[in-house]
Amino acid sequence: MDWQTSPVRLFVLFFLTCVGICPVLGKARGYMCVDKPGVEIDEQLNRCTACYMEAMSNIADGPGADFVFGANDGKQYDPAMALGYWQRNPGHQKFFVEPIPSIFEKLKANMEGVPNVTLLNKAVRSPDLSAKLDLYCWDFDLIKRAVEEGELPFPSEVRQPALFWAYICSLDREDVIVSTNTYETDAFKAAPEDRKMAIKKEIEVWVRQYTVEALTPTEILQLGGIDKVKYVQIDVEKLDNEIVSALPFENPEFSPHVILYENWHGDKVWPLLKDNGYYVCCCHKFFGSNMVAVRKKDLELYANTSA
Repeated sequence: MDWQTSPVRLFVLFFLTCVGICPVLGKARGYMCVDKPGVEIDEQLNRCTACYMEAMSNIADGPGADFVFGANDGKQYDPAMALGYWQRNPGHQKFFVEPIPSIFEKLKANMEGVPNVTLLNKAVRSPDLSAKLDLYCWDFDLIKRAVEEGELPFPSEVRQPALFWAYICSLDREDVIVSTNTYETDAFKAAPEDRKMAIKKEIEVWVRQYTVEALTPTEILQLGGIDKVKYVQIDVEKLDNEIVSALPFENPEFSPHVILYENWHGDKVWPLLKDNGYYVCCCHKFFGSNMVAVRKKDLELYANTSA
């Protein structure tokens, strides 16, 4: 059995996520999706994670459509996967969008056996960008050799490739290097300027360019039906706010129950979400920081049914 999808792994991930949180989930449904002024930051984070877990448990039943923009390989760094969500909602259509060919191949393998899955080897874009995008990512084979074979391909003054580097892509080549803190070492900082320049030239050739087709959020959501969307998950490397802003809130039929997006100054789109009827909190901490938005009318319904 594949460890990534084994019941033991899912239980471990759920347990680690649940420590300090699950005791509060026995309270009234929707209870954690409320602001509580004056709480410490750790409690705030726990309450937001509990809100996410609670909201996700409420939407798994029945029909619907779920969308993941920036699916990676469908397992690594996926908050919904850690909850066992994809296995618990066989009635939902599931759309996973991933632009990088090497990662998309892993996504296809990892999604075998998951019901009602549509995989799109495309990027998601804001409406003002071209229908074809140039994305930059680390060379996948280089990372594989470093992780699986212990190869040290880079000069000793900088960081060596790690597994998570395979999932770092950007519209900007330099941003890929910055996002992995490649040069953030004492040895590199202490190196002479000419040595730094030589190292950078050696490193930069390992950032590959991919030209990929890109669709807007609306174009992708229409595949499952705008009026059927239950869950939207967004992880698109610093473009998350732009994708949230491009969601078709102007369409009255678009009303997902839960939206989760990676936190990159994510509070900037809180007014948009709140104006469209969402409770928003920071943050669900799972291999990073994620903003959580839950439809307020659902919270009112849960409160009424649990009263």
